[in-house]
Amino acid sequence: MAEPASSTPFEGLGQHFMLSDNEGHASLVMAEYEAIADRIADDGCRRVLDWGCGFGYVAQFLRERGVDVVMYDYAPDAGGTREVPLTRFPGVTVTVSDDPIVLPYPDGDFDAVLSLGTLEHVSHPEHSLAEIHRVLRASGRFYCYKLPNLHSWVEFAARKTGRYYHGKHDFDRVYTMHSARQMISKNGFDILDARYRNILPLHQASKVVPRARIPLVRRVSDALTATPGLRRLSTNVELVAVRR
Repeated sequence: MAEPASSTPFEGLGQHFMLSDNEGHASLVMAEYEAIADRIADDGCRRVLDWGCGFGYVAQFLRERGVDVVMYDYAPDAGGTREVPLTRFPGVTVTVSDDPIVLPYPDGDFDAVLSLGTLEHVSHPEHSLAEIHRVLRASGRFYCYKLPNLHSWVEFAARKTGRYYHGKHDFDRVYTMHSARQMISKNGFDILDARYRNILPLHQASKVVPRARIPLVRRVSDALTATPGLRRLSTNVELVAVRR
């Protein structure tokens, strides 16, 4: 079957600068997404909100692991709140809304909320975190992945070579480990786990790493991001927190 002509996951909606579907062809990215799905499923989270779901890859991995996933994304030209089809997964729909903050779900509706490359792009992080806190049940978990690290060598290289980097567009933000922990903690969460991740650029490395070598490359990257001093240059900060 031919690929859809649109490069956005939301049929009939306009293009957003972050919505370019190259993840599906990046083997290291897909391996990371599967590991995230494993973590959430292994933690026993049965109903999960994929907040800022994009093309739905992680949601699909979660579904394959028996997790009930609700997919949501912000689309400024959505014309309200509505369901739209995903181009990558026929028969699957995502809720989109033109409200950048308010979530269309009742209090305590979810065991967990996943933010994968989303929190750094919102207009008011503290307001979005308040909404995430609201829709989580008591002791529900917040998985915050791919917060861009202020000291990342990848971000530095991107700025120097004219590529996209976080901070180039409105509402883009970068974080340190301290500022990320502080932001999430002061908005009603207790941090369970916080770490640096991905000292290697996953998209670029995926172009040269054979599929059979993915586990080895992931182990090497994890070892580098665990090295004091060197880990501060990692691409991302990631945190897992529990709702107070």
